[in-house]
Amino acid sequence: MKGLLKPDGRIVTFDNVHLPKQRLAVRLINALDSGLNIRSPEGYVGLLSGLNFEVKAHLFHNLLRIPYDHFIMVARPR
Repeated sequence: MKGLLKPDGRIVTFDNVHLPKQRLAVRLINALDSGLNIRSPEGYVGLLSGLNFEVKAHLFHNLLRIPYDHFIMVARPR
């Protein structure tokens, strides 16, 4: 993806996330949703390690009416 970016481009991801001591309802919804590819915040950032990106991470707990956690990552080439 880095090769496809314009010089001022960025990659933005929006994902569900696994957190330590996560609420039971969130763990259940994650398991029912897709469960197999959900990562921790460190796991998502690690996908870009060694690729020379500046990464900003954001964690949200209140974007839906149901209990749910979201991880948003914004990455720009250095």
